[in-house]
Amino acid sequence: FDSGWWMMTDILKSEYELVVNNRDLEVKIFKSIEEAGAKTLHWHRHIEIVLVLTGSVTFQYESQTTLLMAGDFIAIGSGILHSSYHSKNSSIVVQVPVAYISRYWENTENVLFTIHNNHEDKEYHEIVTLIKQMFEVYESKLSGYRFKFNELLLRTLFDLFTKYRQTGLLINTIHDKRLGEVISCLLYTSDAADEGLGV
Repeated sequence: FDSGWWMMTDILKSEYELVVNNRDLEVKIFKSIEEAGAKTLHWHRHIEIVLVLTGSVTFQYESQTTLLMAGDFIAIGSGILHSSYHSKNSSIVVQVPVAYISRYWENTENVLFTIHNNHEDKEYHEIVTLIKQMFEVYESKLSGYRFKFNELLLRTLFDLFTKYRQTGLLINTIHDKRLGEVISCLLYTSDAADEGLGV
């Protein structure tokens, strides 16, 4: 069997996570408070940024395992198959749709970020601070908060894409051309089921 077969198996075992943006923003931001547990293999059409506030979360994606402790963050690209397991934790989660990012950056699909939990790194520390500020601004909802939120989000995305984006890699994503037709069929079936239509 070739690697395409194993990737197909992973995709069929995975779930598509439908992300609903906050009503007043073009993205989703929230504080996640979880008991110990796990999230099965899944993917979505958003770039997901997770900053752990308390506890720990371990992400698995692209044959990598990354342990996040309090103060650590990760960014998972759109279409990247990933799963996680975690102790009791709280985290800030920011999910940014590809449509939002594509206004500012070309080829937003299949992006893989390399982020080392290095608190000595100026950019790393800046992103941690920006994520916390985004959440505080959103929670406060003071006059003009959407302007400030988007300013902080764009600064975060700029740092992620210019400092931590990997280039020239072949990565396993749901966008593999050989699997496009299968995925399209699965998405159509899922959408039809959501709308109560027969297939």
